[in-house]
Amino acid sequence: SVGEEGIYNYVKNISPDKTAVLYDSSGGYYDINRTKQVGIYSAGGDVYSNKTINVREGTDSKGVYVENGLLRDITVSGLTVNVESGETGIIAKNDPLSQKSIILNNNINVTGNSAEGLLHEEGKVINSGKIIINGTDSFGIISVVKNSVNPGELNNYAAIDVNGQSSVGIYGATAGTGALIINNNALITVAASSENQVSAGIYGKNNTVINNNSDLNIGENSVGIYSDS
Repeated sequence: SVGEEGIYNYVKNISPDKTAVLYDSSGGYYDINRTKQVGIYSAGGDVYSNKTINVREGTDSKGVYVENGLLRDITVSGLTVNVESGETGIIAKNDPLSQKSIILNNNINVTGNSAEGLLHEEGKVINSGKIIINGTDSFGIISVVKNSVNPGELNNYAAIDVNGQSSVGIYGATAGTGALIINNNALITVAASSENQVSAGIYGKNNTVINNNSDLNIGENSVGIYSDS
């Protein structure tokens, strides 16, 4: 078992000439049920795993934490991440100066309220894993850019289902002079909302550019794309 503030798996790449890779085909699950735990921590290494990671409510934990530098694209693939109320499933943090990408292909189920499936900070992220949001006041993907050197970029290639009230499939925002580009290339479905708990497919704030290249299925009282600059 892993205690508080512990990490189940850690992989780090330290050389541009070599690739650190975690392969795990054992199945099973990590039950993230203690304070500030991390299921898988990747510092520039690739991860290929069929594990299920359950991020439990009230733990302030992360299912997956991925950070990338300037060396190469990195991939995290094959996981199923279930996110309970108030928690975050995956954090993908790129170097603001990097032109490399974090490539994610994992299924994310946001089951709780005020929860986040994927938090993208800076740089480029490619998502190819389906996201389902059943909680209220929850997010499938949040992209946040604070750096002004290079625009952040989120490229989504997987379906997103927004079933909860007051929830958003993809939310993008910037701070200061930062810039963000959201490219959506997959179907986003938003269920019907009540008039005072409106959900949205894509929501962009501040200096965020939204390029939608796919169909949106939007229920009554819900919003497909909302831009607030």
